[in-house]
Amino acid sequence: MAFNKNNINAIAVNNRGPADTTLASSIGQFDGSPVAWMVQLRVGTPALAKTWDWGLTLGYRWIGSDAVVDGFNDSEFGLGGTNMKGFTVGGQLALSRNVWVSLSWMGSDSLAGPQYKVDMIQFDLNSKF
Repeated sequence: MAFNKNNINAIAVNNRGPADTTLASSIGQFDGSPVAWMVQLRVGTPALAKTWDWGLTLGYRWIGSDAVVDGFNDSEFGLGGTNMKGFTVGGQLALSRNVWVSLSWMGSDSLAGPQYKVDMIQFDLNSKF
């Protein structure tokens, strides 16, 4: 789904690298990427089926600007969109068979273009019936 880096360089508006400071009208080269990947480690109970079951998660993701359509990306990591990299740390605890809580932190930084950093803490109370 990514653009050809050589073709898009002439018309790209975002995701530019550093400009040549010796030229007044210089703009940086297009620095977008068609690559995305995520690695995640999960430990604990596979399913929160009974009281005090728990789980911990540690992950890292790298999402290039042209890797996926923005609307299909995780809307919580980096407040949605692409061109982000960062960590996710979280935990879940079952309070009963049908109620559990989770707490997670997501820290993300932009890959290219202007510096953009988002840190988010999220608390969820879930139930099923």
